[in-house]
Amino acid sequence: SSHGGDMHKNYHLCKILDRYNDDAETNETMDTSLYTVRINQNRLYTKNGEAMNINPSTSDGSRKTFVKNVPRYAIQYMDSPYTSDVHLMHAFRHFISIPNEVFPNNWME
Repeated sequence: SSHGGDMHKNYHLCKILDRYNDDAETNETMDTSLYTVRINQNRLYTKNGEAMNINPSTSDGSRKTFVKNVPRYAIQYMDSPYTSDVHLMHAFRHFISIPNEVFPNNWME
């Protein structure tokens, strides 16, 4: 399922160890680079959505997995929680009023 807190279940922290080109594919419109990554996989989920540690013997319960030939489209950069610009102390925040006349009457009922 891809709603609520389930959205990021299949995302894992990773470290890119190497980048190389796939000589078999040449495509000027798409990045055909391949990567070797180390995935810090720290959670598995049961069928009913409960999280469980993979390796309780490590301090963070994680398992480090090395994966080769990862295409660029499989890597997604994400902000750590509360680090995006919207969370800056002096971020611009101002109430924007919209006149009621802009909305159709049946929306206002």
